[in-house]
Amino acid sequence: MGGGKETVITADAFYVDDNPEMIIIPYRQGDCIEMRLCWKITSKTIWNFYVDVMNGELVMNEQTVIF
Repeated sequence: MGGGKETVITADAFYVDDNPEMIIIPYRQGDCIEMRLCWKITSKTIWNFYVDVMNGELVMNEQTVIF
């Protein structure tokens, strides 16, 4: 069996805001760089997620704490 750990994420794990912050993220697509408008979704742990506002695709995630 694999050694991966499965995590269930619920809405309670995130800060909820009626007007989430939007940010433009450069995104490499093959030989091109696209500028993607994303919502910044902040978890209550150590992660920020950036989700494309047009198609809901997860564009990037980042740790807010460096170990």
